Amino acid sequence: MLKVVLAAIPFLFLLNPPVKAQFNENTIKAAYIERITRFVEWPDNNNSLSSDKFVLGVFEESEFFSTLTDVFKEKQIKNHNVLVITINNPEQLNTCNLCYISEKAKTLISRFVDAANSSGVLLVSESTDFCKKGVHINFYLEDEKLKFEINEKSINSAGFKVSYLLMQHTRIIQ
Repeated sequence: MLKVVLAAIPFLFLLNPPVKAQFNENTIKAAYIERITRFVEWPDNNNSLSSDKFVLGVFEESEFFSTLTDVFKEKQIKNHNVLVITINNPEQLNTCNLCYISEKAKTLISRFVDAANSSGVLLVSESTDFCKKGVHINFYLEDEKLKFEINEKSINSAGFKVSYLLMQHTRIIQ
């Protein structure tokens, strides 16, 4: 009887209705960031990419800062160890390769976009309409799935080269 019960346990998991996975959204965003960087070539004006670290800046988002620090403590981006730093203003963007900005950057968005474009820093957010205002990549939720959109005009004018493979799997903002 015990053998029958033990043999039946794996089938119980197969017969249960699907359970929504309890993934941490910030961890998924961090994984997306790593994957996205594989399909982006940085412009020559980003001097930080030649250093031994890939620098991820975070503006006003302490929880995501912690997640990025944990996720990238043993992972690399573009064959560089990752350093996660806090950015306090747009003028500090030139120390980064990529910067994540929160909704709190709303009043500074044009300054962030200008600084990112002139420094060759990939600008990422998850705020409504930030992509329309020039942010290069923006995360959004659709049907309970994390997706992203790319401002094609902004990312191209900043000098980034984005693989068509990435572009065909995203929502394009003009």
